[in-house]
Amino acid sequence: MPAPTQLLCLNKVKEVGGFREGFIIEDWVMWLDLTKDGDLLYFDSNPVASYRRHDGNLSGQLDRMLDGRIQILNEFKNSEFYKDAKANLYMVQGFDTQVFSKLGSIKYVYKSICIQPSKIFTRDFAV
Repeated sequence: MPAPTQLLCLNKVKEVGGFREGFIIEDWVMWLDLTKDGDLLYFDSNPVASYRRHDGNLSGQLDRMLDGRIQILNEFKNSEFYKDAKANLYMVQGFDTQVFSKLGSIKYVYKSICIQPSKIFTRDFAV
């Protein structure tokens, strides 16, 4: 979910402890905390904000984003979805990296397939 666009129930946010400090991507770990007991987050694809890009944006720092994603996934190693999430993480990194280097993106796609070989049969792989 785009960072500047969430509407969250304050009681639920307080129940999970809000933003956890020390995470590179604070909002993502909170969303996982909010949904780990089966609660759902809903996404509306209608544009409600404009995202200003500049050299300091975290989303443009691909290595730091990867570190942040791995940091968060490691918090959920015991989840039944961990392996799939890790394969998806590397697929996303490969997709993001191809903007700068098609060849560089291959290593992340390869890591994804090594974790979950069936990944090559998914839509994520074909995109």
